[in-house]
Amino acid sequence: MQFQEWASKNLKHRYFSLIKRLENEVDPDKCTIPFVPYRGSAYGNDNKPKILVIGKATYGWGKREAGQGRGTLKDVLKRDDLWEYLAKLPKEFMEGQIIPFYGGERGLYHSNFWNRIFRLTGWCLYGYQVYEREQRRSEECFRSIAWSNVFKVGALKSEGGNPNKDLISIQKDVNTLEEEIKVLRPDVAIFSTGPNYDEHIKAFLKKPMKVPKDIGPELGVKEIEGLGCLAFRTYHFQSRSNQDFKQVVNYICGRMNETVT
Repeated sequence: MQFQEWASKNLKHRYFSLIKRLENEVDPDKCTIPFVPYRGSAYGNDNKPKILVIGKATYGWGKREAGQGRGTLKDVLKRDDLWEYLAKLPKEFMEGQIIPFYGGERGLYHSNFWNRIFRLTGWCLYGYQVYEREQRRSEECFRSIAWSNVFKVGALKSEGGNPNKDLISIQKDVNTLEEEIKVLRPDVAIFSTGPNYDEHIKAFLKKPMKVPKDIGPELGVKEIEGLGCLAFRTYHFQSRSNQDFKQVVNYICGRMNETVT
């Protein structure tokens, strides 16, 4: 099933409910275009575990002001193809920026966040333990994951990017995150958000979190229980040392291999 077809079948109604609330309660000229999750074309293929990576918010995806998520909600509200337009943006970003960069091309959007997703996926799914920007490897890794954010709509980059209290309140009320996890059915969900987002994750999912016994507490990992899959909240991938990151990846891969057959 193509991504747009999958997203339309599973998430369109929920996102349009969110957009309607935003139209009625905030200035649509002062918030971002809603982010629809990315589901790679090889996600769940070849009997490989399904990895869902969840970041914080929409701020920063796309290159400066010219990225795929540019513009405001108001800019797109009158589009006849609104849903199709929203659903294709993450795929265009992944196929046009992330996969080519980690495939070896220069001058494209990249960050330590994506570098570490590339490393984690390559290690856990394909056994790549040495970093190498190479086209086939990049396609394998990024087309095998799903990617979302806790908050789908944020403030504009000029206002700092992160959602303000009104945007937070509306998105917790019209909860798209829980629905996404249900329909994506990951084997492992990784919230790369850090402890400052714990209150938001708990508000969205209503699930308990605990510190696992078999990983050092200094690494800051929490396990989220009751989601029907392995789920971990880690520090944001950009905020920890390479050594800490390797320990976290080793732990997640080990737990995944124990659980997923």
